[in-house]
Formats: sequence, C-alpha cells, structure tokens
Amino acid sequence: TPAGAALLVRMNHEAMRMIAHVDQFRALARIGGEDDLVRSSVDLGNLVKMIVDERKDELAAREISVRMHMLPTIDAYEHLVIVLYRNLLDNGIIHSTGEDRIIEFTAESTAGGWILGVRNSGSVIPEPDLERIFEPFTTLHQRADRAGFGLAIARRIVERHAGWIRAASGPDTVHVRFMLNVENEAHDEDDQPPDDRNDPARRHGGR
Repeated sequence: TPAGAALLVRMNHEAMRMIAHVDQFRALARIGGEDDLVRSSVDLGNLVKMIVDERKDELAAREISVRMHMLPTIDAYEHLVIVLYRNLLDNGIIHSTGEDRIIEFTAESTAGGWILGVRNSGSVIPEPDLERIFEPFTTLHQRADRAGFGLAIARRIVERHAGWIRAASGPDTVHVRFMLNVENEAHDEDDQPPDDRNDPARRHGGR
C-alpha cells in the first residue's frame, strides 16, 4: 500500500542516519589515537583546489562562487587536513543561502603562524551556539546530513595538530578559523585564538 511504502522509505532513511552516526562517531574516535601518523609538507593551495574540484558539481548547482587566498605550505598530517577542509567546505555549502553565495578560503600570516579559515555567506550563528557547533550531534540547519559530526571532527583534527579552531558570525556570514601546529612551549598572543572583534563576521544575530 502507499502508506506501507512510505513507512519503508522512512525506516530506510532512519537506518541510513543511524549508520551515518556510527561511521562518523568511529571517525571521530580514531583521530586522537592514530600513533602511526606521519607529518609531511602539505601545499594547502593544491589541496584545497583538489577538494573544491571534488565538489564542483554541487557548488555549480547551488550557484556558489569560491574564492581562495594565497594558501601556504605547512607541516601537517595530510590526510587529516584533507578531511578537515572537506568538512569545512561541506559545512559552507550547506549553509550558503541567498544571492551572491560565496565560500572563501582564508589565510592570514602572523608572527605565531598561519591563521587559516573558511568563510561562507548567507548564514548566521547565534553567539551562544558558536562553541556548541563543534560538539558531536550538533546541527543548526535542516539541510545538515552528516549526523552533526562534521565540525566535531574538524575540531578533533585541529587538536591533533596541537591547534585551535573557532567560529565568528555576522549579519550574513560565518567564518570558521583555525591554527595548526601551535607550539606547546610558546604561549604568546600570536598563538592564541583571535578575539575577532575586528572581523567583519563578528556581529551576531539570530539564525
């Protein structure tokens, strides 16, 4: 019957969601315990171009333009950084709405190292949720389909690199910024998360 068919579709959808939860949770748990990881020199410009090319059809379908700063070459765990940027790009695609949709890959050179990031237009995160979005099972958008693990995995990857990650939000933009390879011995101002007060994306509002 039509009702039975609809029920089967819903059951299949929920089963797939449960599988996604399990897979993402396993991925999250593995990141902190991989002792055989080897760092290498990673060209972030080429890496990000590869990831954008993977998502080119979805970006085109949603009419999202991509901008990219001059990205550095850094010492990092390459396959983890690929996952990091994939998750941040997917997050930006999900939340880019309205006209003139833009996703921008940012990079700022400081005395303490590179502050990297991904900024998307067309969304706002309320200030109380700016920390919560990095927790597992957290989704603030009905289109989110990654079981709420995308940014949690991003944070775990950044922490695996002894770094930090944070988000800032403005009237029509969200900017997720992070820093990798913060030296444990150095605790000057350039190694700490910026306060974002001068970031255009810092003005908060409701989502």
